[in-house]
Amino acid sequence: MALAGMMARKSEFGAETARQGKCGSEKGPLARGAGIPYDFAMRCKIVSLPTRQISDWSSFHDLLRDIFGFPRCYGRSMNAWIDCLASVDAPERGLSTITVGRDEMLVLRVEDATDFKTRCPDQYAALLEGSAAVNYRRAETGDRPVIAVMLSAPSTE
Repeated sequence: MALAGMMARKSEFGAETARQGKCGSEKGPLARGAGIPYDFAMRCKIVSLPTRQISDWSSFHDLLRDIFGFPRCYGRSMNAWIDCLASVDAPERGLSTITVGRDEMLVLRVEDATDFKTRCPDQYAALLEGSAAVNYRRAETGDRPVIAVMLSAPSTE
């Protein structure tokens, strides 16, 4: 069974590129249903993805490479993206400059999600499916999910 990136609505965390907070306070049904002993009362690192900067595959990979600090060998494909983010809690591998601890969750805050889905449906789907693939790959090896996706409404600021 594939473990999808957990979804959440707009949060009070704001639009900073990376910010820490609490993800939840109870063991969630996804964790219990998947048979994974996983406590959602954990710290989160929120990374905002300014999707208005994405217009095609090239800009998609440029933005993600720049935000996550992927290595020079980053292959600019979804397989390479999955490889890098599957190791986001293993900084010694050097696959991302943004990392989380073993007890943290990386939350991808997709800014202006509805607009992004309309303008770039392939990249939008790839972001969601790639996040799910990261968690699925980790579950196959007995590791906990590490990525959640937060779909954000347009900013009113």
